[in-house]
Amino acid sequence: GLRIAIRGTEEGSQCMNGFWSTRSGSDETKGRREVCVSQMEFPGETGTIPIGNLNWEDAQQQCLNQGLRVCTEDEWARACGGTQGLRWPYGDVYEPERCFVLSDHTSEELSARPSGSMTECTSPDGVFDMSGNLWEWTQSADGEGVLRGGGWNFSAGMNQCRARAVPVPSTRQAQFGVRCCTCILYTSPNPRD
Repeated sequence: GLRIAIRGTEEGSQCMNGFWSTRSGSDETKGRREVCVSQMEFPGETGTIPIGNLNWEDAQQQCLNQGLRVCTEDEWARACGGTQGLRWPYGDVYEPERCFVLSDHTSEELSARPSGSMTECTSPDGVFDMSGNLWEWTQSADGEGVLRGGGWNFSAGMNQCRARAVPVPSTRQAQFGVRCCTCILYTSPNPRD
């Protein structure tokens, strides 16, 4: 199965700073794949308001411009709910003040909050803002763009790790953003080889 670890605490991780790693199992013929998931919504910087108003093509291009790619749905779901498959990144019981959803906060401002500013809105592995803030484009198993997580204007309690929407790929809305990933493929099952 996949697991996520903080870079530097897991021996053999090749993920760069600001990324978390999900690792898949391996055998002698396949080697091992490590998926690095951005800790923050794009552009991936703590304290920066993430970029919204992205359609599917924009999301792919923004990640590609950084030498990365859009996360798959499976990678995103694992980073959000952990190995337990939590309903929200922080647990299975909705807590309105943990993540930014406009209906749970009094605000005149109609935009996302700076990445990481909702310090209690973290997954079991420390990935920020996977619930609320921005809907995040992911790639489905058939290669299509799918939104995950629910944005800041989603109904209270509905911004779950399981939240999924399939808009027309050209749709741009203020709450549509992206989280980027990258893969490292080891030629040997042991990263030290």
